[in-house]
Amino acid sequence: MLDIFSQNIFLGALVFLTFVFLAISFYRPKSFVNLVLIILFTIIAIIQIKSVNLKEVYRFSASELDLQIQRMNIYPPKLARFGYILERKKEIQVIKRVEKNFFDAVDVNLYFPNYFNFLTFPLFLYGGFLFIEKKNRLQIGFINFSFLLITILGIHGKYGPFVLFPFIDLFIFIGLAKILRFDRKI
Repeated sequence: MLDIFSQNIFLGALVFLTFVFLAISFYRPKSFVNLVLIILFTIIAIIQIKSVNLKEVYRFSASELDLQIQRMNIYPPKLARFGYILERKKEIQVIKRVEKNFFDAVDVNLYFPNYFNFLTFPLFLYGGFLFIEKKNRLQIGFINFSFLLITILGIHGKYGPFVLFPFIDLFIFIGLAKILRFDRKI
């Protein structure tokens, strides 16, 4: 996540502020905090959308097109129409790309070597468990929207999937606070 601060200090500060308000809202939900959280999250979502070129997300490289043609040629002549539907139809290709984006978004291995330290991974898992156990509807809605956004846009934006970073930070913080028994003081 420090990479974002070096690339865009405004975005890094925005992600950090969103994390802070998520943590406050998790432990002491108040309507003012939730309103600020909604505004911050909306700004981050808009920046995430603006940082991705959608034409590039759904464009296929020359090697991918060549692979599609090779796979189409494998189908027997009687099933050529079926092969065309599976390999070349635009709708099927978009669905395959969205599916790939979804599995990239939920792949935790992608976030921890690139954006977060491996040592925080157990804290992330424990904090995620505690987060789900608490059942804060607003925050669950935010994280679901974030995953939906990353599923549509892909993870290879200009700054990466930073719309998910406040939640990863929150999970790590919740896990650390629980282990250090800091959550009792909050």
